[in-house]
Amino acid sequence: MNWREHIAVDPSVCHGKPCVAGTRVMVSVILDNLGVGQSVDDILAAYPTVTAEAVRATLAYAKVDEHLPVQCVGQLRAAGHDALAVQDQGLTGAADPRIAEVCAAERRVLFTRSVSSDVLANNGM
Repeated sequence: MNWREHIAVDPSVCHGKPCVAGTRVMVSVILDNLGVGQSVDDILAAYPTVTAEAVRATLAYAKVDEHLPVQCVGQLRAAGHDALAVQDQGLTGAADPRIAEVCAAERRVLFTRSVSSDVLANNGM
């Protein structure tokens, strides 16, 4: 599956947040619903403009969009570190400042490739 066929980022739609293409349904909303145990059928009923394939595409998008790939977390855990992925914290799709805030509050190290230094500085990192 090519998630790019189902996920769109347009500055004029939902403040440029990733959405299911052709809708105003943000990827983060779909992922949050899945995260609290909603089934695909529940999501399709709640968001009739979203297809089952689009729901699967949000999962594929989330896998490539996270800052620390799941494989890295497994490698850190295997080496004896208490590593958590954004998904483990229920923060999939959260804004970078929110992720940095949680890391700072838990006194964790944040591994990332895309958070700007001002976000880190504002959270004491």
